[in-house]
Amino acid sequence: MKLLKLSNSEKFAIVSDEDFKAASKYSWFLKPSHWNDYVVASVRHEKKVKTLRLHRFIAERVLGDLFNSRFDVHHVNLNPLDNSRENLELASRKQHSAIHARTRG
Repeated sequence: MKLLKLSNSEKFAIVSDEDFKAASKYSWFLKPSHWNDYVVASVRHEKKVKTLRLHRFIAERVLGDLFNSRFDVHHVNLNPLDNSRENLELASRKQHSAIHARTRG
């Protein structure tokens, strides 16, 4: 496991060794969302700025062409700073909502 320094925080994001080099090409920061702060980077793409979420970036690296953007990427240990491969799993929107309904309950 390796740690990525977040540009707007004293916190670090956790990534697997095999993803560290690719992830280090971006400036990651914490972005508040409704339930959690997620690790994101702003990326220019075709004259637009796109928000890249670290957990989805890792899932796409792992799955390649099999990655389906209709699925959510769930943090198994519920820690959005832990983006190690072992902590990420795909879930349908319905499954993901059910998981979080139980944990927020």
